[in-house]
Amino acid sequence: NLSCPHVTKVGLEVGDDPLLAIVAEHIMHVLESLGSKGLISIHFNALLQQLTGIGIREEEVDEAITWLLQREMIIELEQDYFSLDI
Repeated sequence: NLSCPHVTKVGLEVGDDPLLAIVAEHIMHVLESLGSKGLISIHFNALLQQLTGIGIREEEVDEAITWLLQREMIIELEQDYFSLDI
């Protein structure tokens, strides 16, 4: 189980794919925490390193990023650098 106390499925309509919701929430949490570090974006490899550390596979991260980009919840500032769409 990839649960985390600060991660919920609230606000993400992903149909019948609860794993997609969990991974997308983890990505959103990482992006939201960038501001406290003085950053506005994160490279895919750095994001992947954080998420694989908690057992999330690269394919799952890639799928969730694509899903978040399609819904304009995140943006790609330059190749492989992602940020919140604010």
